[in-house]
Amino acid sequence: MLLAAARTHRASGLPIAVHTGPWAPVEPGRNARCAFAQLDLLEGAGVAPSAWIWVHAQNEAQREHHVRAARRGAWVSFDGFRPGQEADYLTLLGRMRDEGLLDHVLVSQDAGWFNAGQPGGGEFNPFHPLFTALIPALRKGGFDEAQVQALFVRNPARAFAMRTPARTSG
Repeated sequence: MLLAAARTHRASGLPIAVHTGPWAPVEPGRNARCAFAQLDLLEGAGVAPSAWIWVHAQNEAQREHHVRAARRGAWVSFDGFRPGQEADYLTLLGRMRDEGLLDHVLVSQDAGWFNAGQPGGGEFNPFHPLFTALIPALRKGGFDEAQVQALFVRNPARAFAMRTPARTSG
């Protein structure tokens, strides 16, 4: 699948967003091992790290791997935000900001969902908590307007833009 994504990227310039890691806790470092194996395979197939998005990077407990991936040029996406997680996301995002890597970060909440077989489709996660909970917490936590705009406007526009296919030199 990943090699097919690499071929598609080389032909189209579309980004490659990969949901990495399980939905349950695993030993620290496991999600990063999977992520870096993907990144290595893509680079070997001629895809630049800037074309790859590490979706669900927040599930990796060893936070230094987020920095390492961003320094390679990859996008690090912290997803699944829910109200009550503001402090965790301030820590994740603050570290990336302090490392000078905020321009390689994406944030989302994986809102919505419909689970067939569950009454009413299951628990619905609303679409607004990024705006009603996280952004106010970021501002209160010392993120300036340019940093907020980078996270929620400029970075997504750059990450998902149609562009000339990104290639490595090899």
